[in-house]
Amino acid sequence: MVPEGRVLVESGRQNCTGQLISPQMLSWVILRLGLRQRQTVVSKLDRLNESRAIFHAMRLDPAMAHHAARHIIDLYDRRATDWDRDRGKVLMEKGWLDKFVALLPSGGSILDIGCGSGDPVARYLIQQSYRVIGLDSSQRMIAMCERRFPDNEWIVADMRTIDLGRTYDGLLAWDSTFHLTPEDQEAVFSTFARHAHPGTAMMFTSGPEHGEAIGSWRGDELYHASLAPAEYRAALEANGFEIVDHVVEDETCGRHTVWLARAHGPSSPA
Repeated sequence: MVPEGRVLVESGRQNCTGQLISPQMLSWVILRLGLRQRQTVVSKLDRLNESRAIFHAMRLDPAMAHHAARHIIDLYDRRATDWDRDRGKVLMEKGWLDKFVALLPSGGSILDIGCGSGDPVARYLIQQSYRVIGLDSSQRMIAMCERRFPDNEWIVADMRTIDLGRTYDGLLAWDSTFHLTPEDQEAVFSTFARHAHPGTAMMFTSGPEHGEAIGSWRGDELYHASLAPAEYRAALEANGFEIVDHVVEDETCGRHTVWLARAHGPSSPA
């Protein structure tokens, strides 16, 4: 029997939906699905004004999940241009980004972990005069960042193993760690800790509960996973972070589940 917490979600073909659902929206539908029935998925999409997309849900084999997880870096590198186009430039994250930067010193440094093409999130932070250093495992994504923001530093690296030997005022992992397996997500908190100093702000997104899921985006398998809230709390505490704010399925931010934390130690914005 397939273990609980794994589900396959597949988007309708383009000629059925009339348009391709964005990878960001698809990710959050997948993470919110869990093991709910197909009818629930459609009703949730209706609420998100994406009722033209067609989804099917079924249990998936663990080997299928692991295969999709191993190929996530290759997927984003091959489809970098498609992702950049489908992502769109609407900044639904602005409210949370403003909460995040309120914890930073003026002009502080931000390590954007899983920065993608740099648009629109990194662009917004750069426009606010923060010093953004972007990190992504896709060379093609980083190449887009370099063309768009040549005055910033952009790094091709794996967030699971990177050690830059320096710390930052802010760490941001928006819509990126959920592509790691649950085991890798637990381990990546040590990456956060290595790059933090007392007072460093850290923000990331997750699913609402423990599980793994696979979506189909432009015909490719798109892997996602989440820990349980208690596991995220434990990982934060074990790595020296305290929670500042946390909202599950925030209605004002596309139903993202968001964690805002801070490394232990005194610090206040300049």
